[in-house]
Amino acid sequence: MRMYIGGEWVDGDEKNEVINPYDGSVIDTVPSAGLENLDMAIDWTMRFAKEVDSGNLHINSGPAWRADLMPYGGLKESGMGKEGPKYAVQEMTELKMVVFHP
Repeated sequence: MRMYIGGEWVDGDEKNEVINPYDGSVIDTVPSAGLENLDMAIDWTMRFAKEVDSGNLHINSGPAWRADLMPYGGLKESGMGKEGPKYAVQEMTELKMVVFHP
């Protein structure tokens, strides 16, 4: 079987059956990646992540997954500021320095 990694088709080492958990039937057959395929995919993914101009980038997942410590928000004209507890507090806080001299 063949896999599409980084803009090119690569031969997969093995095949895996995707099983329907409801009735145990085979839904599909997908290629299984070997270590060399994994290295190639990770290298391509890291190059892509460095080049893409985006506020958020989820790889092998969607934007429904989040951690409160991560900043969320737009980039350029798609939004203003970042959200997430830490970043929301920063956005709503006006810093002021006060110095007491003796």
